[in-house]
Amino acid sequence: MALSSSLLQALTIALSSKYVSQSTRVAASTTCAALRQPALRQTLCHQGQRPARSQRRRGISKGLEAQALAGRSAATKLSGGSSSGGGGGSAVAWQPLAAQLDARRPEAAWKEFIQLLEQGILPPCELCDRLISVLCSARRFGDAWRVYAAVQPSGYCLQYNTYQALISQALKVGALESALEAFRDLQTLGLTPNVVTYCGLISALGRERRRGLRFAATAAELWDELAGSGAQLDAAAYRAGIKALVDVGRLKEADRLLQRMAAAGLPHDVRAYNSLLAGHARAANTAAMGRLMQRMVAAGVAPSAVTFNTLLDGYVRARDLEAARGVLAQAVAAEVALDAWSFTTLIKGYVQAGKLAAAETVLGDMAAAGVRPNHVTFTTLIDGHVRAGDMAAAQRVLDAMLAAGEAPTAVTYNALLRGYASKAAQAAAAVEAGAKLGSTSSTSSADGGSAAAAASAGASSGAAAGVPGAGLAAAAVMDAEAAPASPLSAALQLLTDMQAQGVHPAADTFNTLMAAAVGAGEPGLALELHQRLLRAGLRPDALTFTTLVKAHGRLGQVAEAAAAFEALLRDRSAAPDLRAYNAMVDALARNGDMAAAERMLGAACDWAAKQGLPPPVEAFGAVVAGYARQAAVGPAVAAVRRFHAAGGSPDAQMLDLLANVAIRAGDYKVAMQAVRALELIGREVDKGKYAALLEQARERQAGSGGGDGDSGRGHNRSWSAYQRRREARQRNVQLERFKFWLGLPNKYYSSDSESEFPSGDDWDEPEQPGPSRQQGR
Repeated sequence: MALSSSLLQALTIALSSKYVSQSTRVAASTTCAALRQPALRQTLCHQGQRPARSQRRRGISKGLEAQALAGRSAATKLSGGSSSGGGGGSAVAWQPLAAQLDARRPEAAWKEFIQLLEQGILPPCELCDRLISVLCSARRFGDAWRVYAAVQPSGYCLQYNTYQALISQALKVGALESALEAFRDLQTLGLTPNVVTYCGLISALGRERRRGLRFAATAAELWDELAGSGAQLDAAAYRAGIKALVDVGRLKEADRLLQRMAAAGLPHDVRAYNSLLAGHARAANTAAMGRLMQRMVAAGVAPSAVTFNTLLDGYVRARDLEAARGVLAQAVAAEVALDAWSFTTLIKGYVQAGKLAAAETVLGDMAAAGVRPNHVTFTTLIDGHVRAGDMAAAQRVLDAMLAAGEAPTAVTYNALLRGYASKAAQAAAAVEAGAKLGSTSSTSSADGGSAAAAASAGASSGAAAGVPGAGLAAAAVMDAEAAPASPLSAALQLLTDMQAQGVHPAADTFNTLMAAAVGAGEPGLALELHQRLLRAGLRPDALTFTTLVKAHGRLGQVAEAAAAFEALLRDRSAAPDLRAYNAMVDALARNGDMAAAERMLGAACDWAAKQGLPPPVEAFGAVVAGYARQAAVGPAVAAVRRFHAAGGSPDAQMLDLLANVAIRAGDYKVAMQAVRALELIGREVDKGKYAALLEQARERQAGSGGGDGDSGRGHNRSWSAYQRRREARQRNVQLERFKFWLGLPNKYYSSDSESEFPSGDDWDEPEQPGPSRQQGR
């Protein structure tokens, strides 16, 4: 696979994109694009057609020069790129646009602008600047951004206030990436954003909590810029900085910033303390939480309801439910009103501890306190029952939620979908286990039928236990005479019902379904769901791209898997994690490109080391599985040893794979080591399974006439024949030892084992080539 090897060379550069310059990142993407088929090139172009930032910067620089020479009243001919003065024909063309702007008619001005673009004329910078400002004032950010995207390639440089208006409107509509682009373009012009702009962008980025996005890291980078700019910071700026640092785990710096805030003479603010307290709560550091509360009291800062809720969250994360109950009592003593979030956090603690009955009793506590449960309360309980595999109980809570007048949200549906996804994975595992059992027991057609029956039984056992009712998923219920719906079918029906109820699915919704499809052995369905995600106008995140890599890998589409991986690296808002690297290693190893898989494994290890993480067991396991498919015992053992030497602890799946491939290859010493290692990590070893594998392997060897070729009793005195006989006898010793450990009939300790093991002149050493033997005589 020369293609995937070349891709990996370019991808390895892109893997460290956050540590190298933008030019290196662009070069890596260009290299990959040159190797990719045209269809794949189109696949990666889903993010829009705006030029790269480096190109825009060059355009802005040229625009500055052009505007300095020609003034700001020239219109540009898009077809030829030439400019004409204000008195030319194009000037007449854009005069209606100027008239509509003077009359403050944004809709009419927008239509005039579109007509000019259709004629190949770009109005002068001043008019474009005014049009963007007018559209922003009219809260038409989408149209304003289209104008901005159209004028940027020409290098137009807008007024400072226009950039500010663009950024402000982008933040209001949640277009964080657009806000970032306008912010960086503003800096490229040599203009300095003010503190309010910085803080607004930092705060907006901090509110985006979806996994798989790097907005928190970007917020911290922006704070570092602001802190190093020397600008005068107010209390709001300090609060934004503390939260940005907390969100990326830089708690010591956040604490020092809180102290600097006090030293600057700014008033003590409970919100700043709450942000730092939230950081300690996420780390479940109850000691640090206690110390910070003492500092709050000493500073005369009264705790708020958010303070007590944050304390609750910290104790719940620390699995100290008794202390969490105590926080509720402290809030009552401080005369701070408890809210739904307070009780919901306690419910989450009981759910995580598996105490679902106790969790539901909290609903009674809420009623006694006069607090109404909200959708998060019910969703937390539903999620608890889903995690316990009790879909019937999850439906019961859903019915109670509807009876209480709380409408399910996308998060509620996502919790139910995870339940069906889990059952789909269990059904797929049962099918796979049944198929393996059938293939191990016999290769005959009769036993093949038994394998199919076992697979069918496994699939039936994983069927959905119940589809949420109350009209939400009634169509998922099959007729009594029909076969029960599969969990994956129930999940897809739930998606349909969710949309029918007017609840818009989120990216997490599709991510859950895509992962379920891959886990159920239907990677093609995962690709279809990805297209539905894009059609819904949702943006893929790191988990989306990772699942795409897995799906393409299962389908044998290595180049497409590499394209999805590169798209993740190129996406400035997505945050690649170890799961993406593991998926790419698996895609390569699964399709036999072990050289490329080894290189990607090295990249995964480097990434994990930079993040302070242990070596990735999933990536190493994928490499071991790849070698196992090729029956390559030596490389598989070497991979396990490298993993152990790097500080990793092989898991049961890795050791089981190693034992399987060793038995198939006749390397019983390695097989023995692998199963003994399974015992050492506390796993119960299925000796019957390994005995069946051993018997099957021995039958294949006997059927193929396997042997060392020199097993006759004749004395072949060649050195190579002697070596082969010796290796065969050593394998026999290891085989009998393995059979003894499995409890099978063996000759390891039997009196007649001499016929199996070397003795007498079988051990006579033959003459080796060369004169050395003659010297001994």
